[in-house]
Amino acid sequence: MPNLVGMKRQAAIDLLRSKGWDGQLSPSNVPTTNPAEDGQIVDQNPDAGQQVGKNQAVDVKIAKFGPGG
Repeated sequence: MPNLVGMKRQAAIDLLRSKGWDGQLSPSNVPTTNPAEDGQIVDQNPDAGQQVGKNQAVDVKIAKFGPGG
């Protein structure tokens, strides 16, 4: 599993697909007070460096800046 932290959702999907992964990305939004983080992955499961199955779901938390974010 590559490190997806700091990437945008589609970039993470493209990277995983390029490595032969065919699973689903399961995003959830988390609030941030840093506008520079908006839309970026801030956490992932499985963690970077762990083995991931070809069809395994990957959970990511995506920073959301702004009201309600």
